[in-house]
Amino acid sequence: MRKIQRWLRNQPDNFGDQDDEDDSSTMNNSTKIYAFHGTGSRYANAVFSSVTVATQWITRHKLTGLLTAYYVDDPGYDRKKRAGNLPKFKQGNDESSIIQWYVDGGEHVHYFLGIQEGTPEFEDAAEAWDRAQEHAEDS
Repeated sequence: MRKIQRWLRNQPDNFGDQDDEDDSSTMNNSTKIYAFHGTGSRYANAVFSSVTVATQWITRHKLTGLLTAYYVDDPGYDRKKRAGNLPKFKQGNDESSIIQWYVDGGEHVHYFLGIQEGTPEFEDAAEAWDRAQEHAEDS
């Protein structure tokens, strides 16, 4: 932590602002990326420019997890705050603590063994998985 604090103190006052002529530009930014978090993974396993490319990769490798859309340069916390629909937080929590742990819960898709949620194949695979788990418990 001390290394980070020391590093931050040594940054110029305008650190991170070099490309930002008008800070309001992020309010209307519609550029998205899609991060795949495999089941049990602590961090994103891959990041994609489109759902199509992500789905092809997830399907090819028969992965299970969650594909989530993130807006570039426009964090979910800031979008919700601008819209006035942030959830209520406990008194005493400072904003930096809330931001660190806040998850937007926006656009996302579940995959099971490479099959996208909401498809008949997904329902069939999920039912087969449940039956296999029940059978394993009975044994």
